[in-house]
Amino acid sequence: MVVEEVRKRGIKLADVKNFRTIPGKGVVAEVDEGIYVMGNEKPLEEFGIHIHEKYLSMVRQVGTTMAIVANESGVPGVLGFEDELRSEAGDVIKELKKRGFKLVMLTGDLREIAKKIARRLGIDQYFAELLPNDKVEVMEELMGGRERHAAMVSDCINDAPALARACVGIATESGAKVAIESGD
Repeated sequence: MVVEEVRKRGIKLADVKNFRTIPGKGVVAEVDEGIYVMGNEKPLEEFGIHIHEKYLSMVRQVGTTMAIVANESGVPGVLGFEDELRSEAGDVIKELKKRGFKLVMLTGDLREIAKKIARRLGIDQYFAELLPNDKVEVMEELMGGRERHAAMVSDCINDAPALARACVGIATESGAKVAIESGD
């Protein structure tokens, strides 16, 4: 979607070299001989890039997941992403709750965003701002040993470790290849 929008606006795409991911945080790449970081504020801080709190609070107020693009010169852009909930999601959750399942949402999104999504879906418990390994720890806590079973549903590469840890890992067809391979 982002690339489509960039092309639609007539912006030339730069050549990217040495692209790498920072699981649960963002990406780093060399673009036109400079290093760019894109993600939330955590990887930016790790690279010594500080984003002024007024900009962060503006993005949070919009209620979207943010991806800040930065380099050593500053912040040339901020992208906002909002999860599009499938039309049947609310009905599926209602049915699962009716059948006695306890539903818990684990997300890397900001707490405000997680709260908004959980409320829209009717999910009572959620954990937000989690890195991939945090999700594994929460899965283990929720399972409480062998007496409880837990399934996890995801389409995200960051969830591969938690999908593998769950009793049943369900990766959606539209998900990242590594997530699908980690699921059952």
